[in-house]
Parts: sequence; C-alpha cells; structure tokens
Amino acid sequence: MSIEPVGQQRNGMGIAALVVGLISLVFAGLILGAVAIVLGWIGLNRVKKGQATNQVMALTGVVLGMAGVVSWFVFLVILQ
Repeated sequence: MSIEPVGQQRNGMGIAALVVGLISLVFAGLILGAVAIVLGWIGLNRVKKGQATNQVMALTGVVLGMAGVVSWFVFLVILQ
C-alpha cells in the first residue's frame, strides 16, 4: 500500500512513454516501440481519470512508439 499526498499528479507513465518512444524511433526498436505504446496508453488512462496532467506527452509517446514499430518493419524490408 502506497501513501500519496492528496492531489499529487502521477505523470511518470507519460514521461516514460515519451522517452522510450524517442529511443525506439532512433534505434528502430520493435520492443521499445511496443513498450512506449503501452506506457502511453496507461498515461492517457491516468489523464482521463484525473490522476495526471501530461496528456500531450503520453500521446506523443504513443505516436513515437508506433513510428518506432513502423520504422522497424521498414528497416527489415530494406535489408531484404
């Protein structure tokens, strides 16, 4: 059981999604892209519940994660 101060925002998932999404895009990472998508969706869910305020970061993480996954597939096709 964790005790959090009343009204404290939980923005960690959105920030993590953004960072992991950027890394997945740079390194064309399939796994990191998927992680960024999941973290971003969790972050967006927290925004909907009023637990977080960083909707743009979470959404950007989802988009970058998707771009990372797509770039991985493009990279795979180019190699063949």
